[in-house]
Amino acid sequence: MGRVRASKIKEQREPKKVFLLACEGRHTERKYFSGLSEDLKNKNLVSYIEVNIFEKSDQDLSNPKKILEELNIKKEKDGFEEDEIYLIVDRDADSFTEEQFEDVKNGCFEKGYHLILSNPNFELWLLFHFIENLSDDDKDEIKADKTVIEIKLQKFLKEFQSLRAEKFNKKILFKHYKERVQQAIKIAKENEYDLENLKNIIGTNVFMLVEDIIGA
Repeated sequence: MGRVRASKIKEQREPKKVFLLACEGRHTERKYFSGLSEDLKNKNLVSYIEVNIFEKSDQDLSNPKKILEELNIKKEKDGFEEDEIYLIVDRDADSFTEEQFEDVKNGCFEKGYHLILSNPNFELWLLFHFIENLSDDDKDEIKADKTVIEIKLQKFLKEFQSLRAEKFNKKILFKHYKERVQQAIKIAKENEYDLENLKNIIGTNVFMLVEDIIGA
Protein backbone atom coordinates (compact mmCIF):
# COMPACT_ATOMS: atom_id res chain seq x y z
CA MET A 1 0.00 0.00 0.00
CA GLY A 2 1.47 3.32 -1.05
CA ARG A 3 2.04 6.21 1.28
CA VAL A 4 -0.74 8.72 1.63
CA ARG A 5 0.51 12.21 0.87
CA ALA A 6 -0.60 14.85 3.32
CA SER A 7 -2.46 17.57 1.49
CA LYS A 8 -1.16 21.07 1.99
CA ILE A 9 -3.89 23.32 3.24
CA LYS A 10 -3.16 26.96 2.59
CA GLU A 11 -4.11 28.96 5.62
CA GLN A 12 -6.25 31.96 4.82
CA ARG A 13 -4.62 34.92 6.51
CA GLU A 14 -6.42 38.12 7.29
CA PRO A 15 -4.45 41.36 7.23
CA LYS A 16 -4.13 43.02 10.61
CA LYS A 17 -4.54 46.46 9.05
CA VAL A 18 -5.68 47.65 5.62
CA PHE A 19 -4.73 50.99 4.05
CA LEU A 20 -6.35 52.78 1.12
CA LEU A 21 -4.09 55.23 -0.70
CA ALA A 22 -5.46 57.82 -3.12
CA CYS A 23 -2.45 58.99 -5.12
CA GLU A 24 -2.14 62.07 -7.28
CA GLY A 25 0.58 60.41 -9.35
CA ARG A 26 -0.17 57.62 -11.80
CA HIS A 27 2.91 55.43 -11.31
CA THR A 28 5.50 56.45 -8.75
CA GLU A 29 3.52 56.42 -5.50
CA ARG A 30 1.59 53.31 -6.54
CA LYS A 31 4.79 51.38 -7.30
CA TYR A 32 6.51 52.50 -4.11
CA PHE A 33 3.76 51.64 -1.65
CA SER A 34 2.73 48.44 -3.39
CA GLY A 35 6.37 47.36 -3.21
CA LEU A 36 6.65 48.32 0.45
CA SER A 37 3.51 46.34 1.28
CA GLU A 38 4.71 43.26 -0.60
CA ASP A 39 8.14 43.42 1.01
CA LEU A 40 6.63 43.52 4.51
CA LYS A 41 4.25 40.70 3.64
CA ASN A 42 7.13 38.48 2.51
CA LYS A 43 9.11 39.20 5.68
CA ASN A 44 6.26 38.36 8.05
CA LEU A 45 4.58 35.01 7.43
CA VAL A 46 2.31 35.25 10.46
CA SER A 47 0.57 38.57 10.04
CA TYR A 48 0.71 41.25 7.40
CA ILE A 49 -0.71 44.59 6.34
CA GLU A 50 -2.48 45.28 3.08
CA VAL A 51 -2.19 48.38 0.93
CA ASN A 52 -4.90 49.11 -1.62
CA ILE A 53 -4.67 51.84 -4.23
CA PHE A 54 -7.80 53.93 -4.82
CA GLU A 55 -8.92 53.56 -8.42
CA LYS A 56 -9.65 57.00 -9.80
CA SER A 57 -12.17 57.45 -12.62
CA ASP A 58 -9.24 58.62 -14.75
CA GLN A 59 -5.74 57.40 -13.90
CA ASP A 60 -4.35 60.68 -15.25
CA LEU A 61 -6.47 62.69 -12.82
CA SER A 62 -4.05 64.74 -10.72
CA ASN A 63 -6.23 67.49 -9.25
CA PRO A 64 -6.21 66.96 -5.46
CA LYS A 65 -9.68 68.50 -5.00
CA LYS A 66 -11.22 66.22 -7.62
CA ILE A 67 -9.52 63.15 -6.14
CA LEU A 68 -10.90 64.13 -2.73
CA GLU A 69 -14.37 64.50 -4.28
CA GLU A 70 -14.12 61.00 -5.75
CA LEU A 71 -13.07 59.63 -2.37
CA ASN A 72 -16.11 61.26 -0.79
CA ILE A 73 -18.45 59.86 -3.45
CA LYS A 74 -17.03 56.40 -2.82
CA LYS A 75 -17.45 56.82 0.94
CA GLU A 76 -21.07 57.95 0.64
CA LYS A 77 -21.99 55.26 -1.88
CA ASP A 78 -20.20 52.17 -0.61
CA GLY A 79 -18.20 53.13 2.45
CA PHE A 80 -14.67 51.88 3.03
CA GLU A 81 -13.54 48.51 4.33
CA GLU A 82 -10.03 49.84 4.85
CA ASP A 83 -8.86 50.95 8.29
CA GLU A 84 -6.92 54.05 7.19
CA ILE A 85 -7.49 56.39 4.23
CA TYR A 86 -4.60 58.51 2.90
CA LEU A 87 -4.60 61.18 0.21
CA ILE A 88 -1.11 61.63 -1.27
CA VAL A 89 -0.48 64.82 -3.25
CA ASP A 90 2.24 67.22 -4.37
CA ARG A 91 2.47 70.89 -3.50
CA ASP A 92 2.76 72.37 -6.99
CA ALA A 93 2.13 76.08 -6.52
CA ASP A 94 1.32 76.48 -10.23
CA SER A 95 -1.60 74.01 -10.19
CA PHE A 96 -2.42 73.58 -6.48
CA THR A 97 -3.23 77.02 -5.08
CA GLU A 98 -3.16 77.93 -1.41
CA GLU A 99 -6.96 78.17 -1.41
CA GLN A 100 -7.24 74.69 -2.91
CA PHE A 101 -4.75 73.41 -0.34
CA GLU A 102 -6.90 74.72 2.50
CA ASP A 103 -10.01 73.14 0.98
CA VAL A 104 -8.29 69.76 0.62
CA LYS A 105 -6.74 69.91 4.08
CA ASN A 106 -10.04 70.80 5.74
CA GLY A 107 -11.93 68.27 3.62
CA CYS A 108 -9.60 65.47 4.70
CA PHE A 109 -9.93 66.48 8.34
CA GLU A 110 -13.73 66.47 8.15
CA LYS A 111 -13.83 62.98 6.63
CA GLY A 112 -11.11 61.47 8.80
CA TYR A 113 -8.60 61.03 5.96
CA HIS A 114 -4.86 61.57 6.37
CA LEU A 115 -3.24 64.12 4.05
CA ILE A 116 0.29 63.40 2.83
CA LEU A 117 1.99 66.34 1.13
CA SER A 118 5.34 66.73 -0.59
CA ASN A 119 6.77 70.08 -1.61
CA PRO A 120 7.43 70.14 -4.51
CA ASN A 121 6.79 66.44 -5.31
CA PHE A 122 6.91 62.82 -4.15
CA GLU A 123 10.27 62.33 -5.83
CA LEU A 124 11.80 64.38 -3.01
CA TRP A 125 10.91 61.51 -0.65
CA LEU A 126 12.68 59.09 -3.01
CA LEU A 127 15.75 61.33 -3.06
CA PHE A 128 15.84 61.24 0.76
CA HIS A 129 16.72 57.53 0.53
CA PHE A 130 20.17 58.44 -0.78
CA ILE A 131 21.26 61.84 0.53
CA GLU A 132 22.89 62.64 3.87
CA ASN A 133 21.31 66.09 4.14
CA LEU A 134 19.37 68.70 2.19
CA SER A 135 21.43 71.88 2.12
CA ASP A 136 20.17 75.42 1.60
CA ASP A 137 21.84 75.39 -1.81
CA ASP A 138 19.94 72.20 -2.68
CA LYS A 139 16.68 73.85 -1.65
CA ASP A 140 17.44 76.93 -3.76
CA GLU A 141 18.12 74.70 -6.76
CA ILE A 142 14.87 72.82 -6.26
CA LYS A 143 12.87 76.02 -5.86
CA ALA A 144 14.30 77.29 -9.14
CA ASP A 145 13.65 74.02 -11.00
CA LYS A 146 12.02 70.97 -9.43
CA THR A 147 13.37 68.68 -12.18
CA VAL A 148 16.68 68.96 -10.29
CA ILE A 149 15.24 66.34 -7.92
CA GLU A 150 14.87 63.76 -10.67
CA ILE A 151 18.33 64.53 -12.02
CA LYS A 152 19.92 64.09 -8.59
CA LEU A 153 17.84 60.98 -7.90
CA GLN A 154 18.80 59.31 -11.15
CA LYS A 155 22.46 60.03 -10.43
CA PHE A 156 22.19 58.17 -7.11
CA LEU A 157 20.21 55.32 -8.66
CA LYS A 158 22.89 54.81 -11.31
CA GLU A 159 25.61 54.91 -8.66
CA PHE A 160 23.95 52.44 -6.27
CA GLN A 161 22.11 50.22 -8.73
CA SER A 162 24.29 50.34 -11.86
CA LEU A 163 21.39 51.58 -13.97
CA ARG A 164 22.05 52.54 -17.55
CA ALA A 165 19.12 54.88 -18.13
CA GLU A 166 19.96 58.56 -18.16
CA LYS A 167 16.43 59.73 -17.31
CA PHE A 168 14.43 59.00 -14.16
CA ASN A 169 11.67 56.46 -14.76
CA LYS A 170 8.47 57.07 -12.81
CA LYS A 171 7.65 53.35 -13.06
CA ILE A 172 10.06 52.71 -10.21
CA LEU A 173 11.21 49.44 -8.68
CA PHE A 174 10.88 49.34 -4.90
CA LYS A 175 13.92 47.07 -4.65
CA HIS A 176 16.05 50.14 -5.39
CA TYR A 177 14.79 51.80 -2.21
CA LYS A 178 13.85 49.13 0.31
CA GLU A 179 17.22 48.90 2.07
CA ARG A 180 17.29 52.67 2.62
CA VAL A 181 13.79 53.40 3.94
CA GLN A 182 15.06 54.25 7.43
CA GLN A 183 17.55 56.69 5.89
CA ALA A 184 14.68 58.46 4.10
CA ILE A 185 12.70 58.67 7.34
CA LYS A 186 15.70 60.19 9.12
CA ILE A 187 16.29 62.85 6.46
CA ALA A 188 12.60 63.71 6.21
CA LYS A 189 12.44 64.31 9.97
CA GLU A 190 15.46 66.62 9.74
CA ASN A 191 13.62 68.81 7.24
CA GLU A 192 10.19 70.40 7.10
CA TYR A 193 7.24 68.05 7.58
CA ASP A 194 4.58 70.15 9.30
CA LEU A 195 1.57 70.09 6.99
CA GLU A 196 0.83 73.79 7.28
CA ASN A 197 4.44 74.81 6.60
CA LEU A 198 4.71 72.49 3.60
CA LYS A 199 2.54 74.93 1.68
CA ASN A 200 5.63 77.07 1.12
CA ILE A 201 8.66 75.18 2.43
CA ILE A 202 10.43 72.27 0.75
CA GLY A 203 9.93 68.98 2.55
CA THR A 204 7.53 66.07 2.94
CA ASN A 205 5.51 64.18 5.53
CA VAL A 206 5.48 60.91 3.56
CA PHE A 207 7.42 59.27 6.38
CA MET A 208 4.30 59.44 8.57
CA LEU A 209 2.49 57.08 6.22
CA VAL A 210 5.55 54.85 5.86
CA GLU A 211 5.93 54.58 9.64
CA ASP A 212 2.21 53.82 9.96
CA ILE A 213 2.54 50.97 7.46
CA ILE A 214 5.76 49.60 8.93
CA GLY A 215 4.46 49.81 12.49
CA ALA A 216 1.06 48.28 11.74
